[in-house]
Amino acid sequence: MRIILNSCYYVASQQSQATMNLPLAKYQRISRNLGFSSSALFILCLGLSFFSIFIFLEPFLPYLLLIAIFFWAIYYVVRTWKSQGPLPVFFVSSQGPGEELTTRATLSTFQQIYFNATGPPKPPKNTEKATTFFIHAEQYFNHGNYHSAVINYRKSIEAAASLPGHLNLSTALLAIADFSNAKIALKKAVQQAQDQATPIAITCRAACHGNLGVIDFRQGRLTTARQHYTIAFDHFKTLEDQRGQADMQLNIGNTYAHQGAWENASVAYNTALEQQQQIGSELGQAISLSNIGNTYRNNPAQALKCFHKALALHDGIDNTLGRANTLTNIGNLRFRQNEFDIALGIYNKALNLYQEVASPLGEATIFSNLGNISFKQGELEQALEQYQQALSHHHYTGNTLGQANTLTNIGSLYIRQDKPDLALEALTNARSIYQEAGAQSQGSEAVDKLLRRLNNKKK
Repeated sequence: MRIILNSCYYVASQQSQATMNLPLAKYQRISRNLGFSSSALFILCLGLSFFSIFIFLEPFLPYLLLIAIFFWAIYYVVRTWKSQGPLPVFFVSSQGPGEELTTRATLSTFQQIYFNATGPPKPPKNTEKATTFFIHAEQYFNHGNYHSAVINYRKSIEAAASLPGHLNLSTALLAIADFSNAKIALKKAVQQAQDQATPIAITCRAACHGNLGVIDFRQGRLTTARQHYTIAFDHFKTLEDQRGQADMQLNIGNTYAHQGAWENASVAYNTALEQQQQIGSELGQAISLSNIGNTYRNNPAQALKCFHKALALHDGIDNTLGRANTLTNIGNLRFRQNEFDIALGIYNKALNLYQEVASPLGEATIFSNLGNISFKQGELEQALEQYQQALSHHHYTGNTLGQANTLTNIGSLYIRQDKPDLALEALTNARSIYQEAGAQSQGSEAVDKLLRRLNNKKK
């Protein structure tokens, strides 16, 4: 039997600080704070001077007023100063129905791509049209209408091709499990940015390799996924971007976890946690802690401690999907401890949350795990029905690895029912998927063991 490990895997969220005018922002903040402080001191002294005991403050009031005016004048000058540097560039992470966080560029990044590093903006023709479609696509994406988002991102690219356009198109395509076209968009973006050394180009290359890793991960090519994540990590290291490096560490850890290399996974997850804590990302910390909990295979108490910390963080940022993922991990733990009734209750809570946020991959994981409970309790027909539901959801999301894992469980069930022909069909299909994807995971090892068991039974 196999329990599908439901760890969040995601690609980097990034704000490229290299393009921001940091000194100007620093002086603006300092002058503003001094303005507030001197004004507050003036008002306090003015109020106290009305009392005879503080009459000695009156001679100082004109000087305090002049100081306050002086600092506010500096603040005004700094704030209205025309910076010749480029606009800030922003990248954001969004959780799609596949449960991975995938990087998208904001409108700020889209506009920045048309700026010359040393001069005024030089937008190409049709930029206004491209921007309009880009904004429409963002609105559709944020409301979960990924198909319409894809249409509008494509129209934006047709009007004026850009790195952010290709990147966001790939993210929307990932959300509808159109991996082949997502790959095309990502490769075009990588090719377009290949010869550029600007921070935005390097960040886009990093994000594209991260998303290519997501595709390989979902299709069971764990080694290739890790290679893409490592390339992305190196790019983020070049940019000295801790958030990007932490995100890639999480992704790398997930590839190890699905191969059963728990020590390597633990190192990656803990490294990610330290970096997420340094940059103050509550979402990153929550996902790191939840995944760290999965590595405590022989220490349930420590695992639960991590899971509950993760839940508290997800509650704090109102992340329904994160709560569902962490509850699933807790359910898996209870299942391994043979506490089936407790696991069942937790899985049902997680299922409600997945349905609330319309996460078909999350629902697939729960149906598969519910099938595991039914299998253990001898309710084989119910287990088969639940596995079939999981298989349908995995197929819909394009999650090849999930399909193979579920077919393996179905094959195991048919062996228990003494239906060797059906078992052979399911297991052969599972092995074909693993081989076609080049997957090297615990699931591929499990299907080989079951096929040997089936062959021995026939002899």
